[in-house]
Order: sequence, then C-alpha cells, then structure tokens
Amino acid sequence: MPERPSRRTLLKSVGTLSLPAVSASPTRARTGDPASDWSEFGYDSGNSSHKPAATAPTALSTRWTAAVDGRIDAPLVTGDSLVFVATRANTLYALDTADGTVEWTAATSGGLMAAPLVADGTVFASATDGSVYAFDAETGSQEWRVQPWEKGTANTSGIKTDGHSLYLTLANSGVYAIDPADGGVRWTQPAIPTTETTPALSDGTGYVGARDDRLYAFSTNDGTIDWSFEADGRVESAPAVADGTVYFGTIAGTVYALDAESGEPQWSSKTGHWVTGSPAVTDDTVFVGSYDHHVYALSRTDGSEQWSYRTGMYVSAGPTVSADSVYVGSEDGRLYSLDAIDGTAFSTTDIGFRVRTPPAIANNSIYVGDTEGNVAALEPRQTEETTSLEKWLLPGLLTSSGLVAGAYLWLRRERSPADSRE
Repeated sequence: MPERPSRRTLLKSVGTLSLPAVSASPTRARTGDPASDWSEFGYDSGNSSHKPAATAPTALSTRWTAAVDGRIDAPLVTGDSLVFVATRANTLYALDTADGTVEWTAATSGGLMAAPLVADGTVFASATDGSVYAFDAETGSQEWRVQPWEKGTANTSGIKTDGHSLYLTLANSGVYAIDPADGGVRWTQPAIPTTETTPALSDGTGYVGARDDRLYAFSTNDGTIDWSFEADGRVESAPAVADGTVYFGTIAGTVYALDAESGEPQWSSKTGHWVTGSPAVTDDTVFVGSYDHHVYALSRTDGSEQWSYRTGMYVSAGPTVSADSVYVGSEDGRLYSLDAIDGTAFSTTDIGFRVRTPPAIANNSIYVGDTEGNVAALEPRQTEETTSLEKWLLPGLLTSSGLVAGAYLWLRRERSPADSRE
C-alpha cells in the first residue's frame, strides 16, 4: 500500500498545485518533437524521464496490445507514427502507434538489450555482439553498421546524442563517441570500466556509471575524464542530470545527488535494496524505484522522502513522469499509474510478465513492453475520474494479489541485478 505522507508533506504538496506544471522546467536538449514523441532513453539528453508538456493521464485502460518475438529488456522509443521495440531475438520492430500493426522489422547480428535512439529520420541501435546500427526510421532499411567491439558478447547501453555525436558504452570497454553520419568512431575512453548504463548529457559533459563503484563525468568533445565520485556500490543506474545536479542509484540501495560540475555530493538517501533504474527528475522531486518493491519520491532539495508506494515485486526500471502522474513498471507484470503529489494509485494494468523497462509517453498514450514480448499501448480511461476511496483501496487489493504473483515469479527464476538495467 502507499505509505501515507505526513501532514507536513501533504501541505507542501498542496502548495505545489498552485504552480503551473511547466513553469520552472529547465530547457533540456531533445532529439525529436517534444509534444508528440519519446525518441530516446529518458526522454531528453539528461535522462530526466519527465515530460511536463504531456497531457497527464490518470487512470489508464489498454488501447491495444501486440506480441513480438523475443524478450523485451530495452525501453521503447517513438518517432512520428511508430513505436520502436528492440528485442533479444536480434530484431528491431517498428509498430504503428495507432493499432500496434508491425510496419517493418530489421534483423541484427546480436540481441538488442538497450534503448534505441530516433534522430533526424534514423533509428540507431546497439547489439550484444558490439555492433551499432543505423536504420531508416520510415522503411527499416539499413544505412550503416559498425562493430567497435569485436571481443565477444557486449552488454550495451542505450544511445544518446548531443546533435554532434552518438554516445554509448560497450561491455566494460568504456565510452564510445560515434559519427551519426557513417558510424565512424570519433573517440573512445577505455579508462572508465563501464557497466551498460546509458550516459546522460548536459552542456558538453557526459555522465556514466561504472563497475568500480564510481560515477564518471567526461568531456563529450574528446572523452577526457573531468571527475569521478566513489559511491557505496556498483552504479548500474543510468544517471539523470538537471539544473546542475546529477542523480543516480547504486546496488547498495543509495540514491545520490552530486554537483554536476565538481562531483561534490549534495545529499544521499537510502532505500531498502538495489537501485538499478534511472531516476526521474521533476522541478521538486526525484522519483526512483527499488528492488525493495517500492517507488520513492524524494525531495530534490535534501533527498528526504516525500512518499513511497509498494508494488507487488521488484521495481528494477526507473519511473516515467508526466505533469501529474508517475508511471512505473514492476516485475509483478503490472504498470502502475500513481499520483505524483502523494503517491496514491490511479490504476494498475496487467501487461503480462516482468516489466523491466520504463514506459514511454507519446501522443497522449503510454507504451511499455515485458519480458515475454508483449507490447501495450495505454490511454486515459474513458470512465469517471478515480474516486478517493478507490485510490486508497486499490493498493491494498494489489498487495495481496502481488504476493501471490511475486511468489510464483520468484520460484520460476531467481535473478541478479545484472539481468535488468537501462
């Protein structure tokens, strides 16, 4: 159940309601149309996972579902009228956002476990054999393929861009900057022992987590390391950067806020288990998921807990936030729609199996996939607004059913944190 916020927290939350939802939002670099698409991991170059201009659905209903071959561990991205689904079955799918029809598929030489990037009419994707691809977004035809890593299986990160280069990590071999025109490698930084966390970009600096328990800041111009910060555990959470602060989590369950320029710590906050998903950052709040089954809302000022909500199982992926709602998947197979102000549940939707990716918001819909290859498009529920009683009763009902689902999934396959990262 949601853990009810204190009276003080509620009063603070009520105060925020009088402010326009987008009044203080910083300008963040985008690769696509901010009003309609979700073209990259984390929505913007800083991985904020916050789309304040989105029409904010509350309770959700399923608009369509589709099934693809292969497990979905990569976050979905969208562009124009297509949603792009990367699978471990060496295939990139383009589905029609209107009804889920498969418009085209493209084969790759390795599994796709990281978020593609849509930019300038091209879809870029990284594969587990160390290859990076460029496909025409409309037709799926291959524009180029390069293989910067040729030493075996490579867990890859999502691809990010600053409009000049593509940035990603391959295996533990470091950070790569690639020319989007032809795939040429512009520079590498092998001194960073990377995990497959997707870099965050801001003002000529990239931020990425590493296996040596550090977060690194590097120059996007030439890969020079600007600084590193030693955390209390391996950094498998993709960082998010906003307004001069970088946020990330560790497998020790700690969420950190650091000065983006110097790496000096501003605050830290503890959860009950691994934090492997990227934080979502709004004007006032940092939202994170934890393997302790909870979603947390933390104050951006000092990291204090504003509220928490318990799902039925692990929350291995980061949340996504619109103007008023927090959307988060759980390994209990559900997508939760929560009130961003107090954490109460608007609705939950059964997707099918484990949800290990953050949802994408585009065209007034929510898109998400699961590890069985199910893809769902959700939309605002066409019923009366969720009542206050329903919002408080729903979590209790989910807790009991979630225990059953959790026990089944636990017995089916215990897992390690390396199995799900963004």
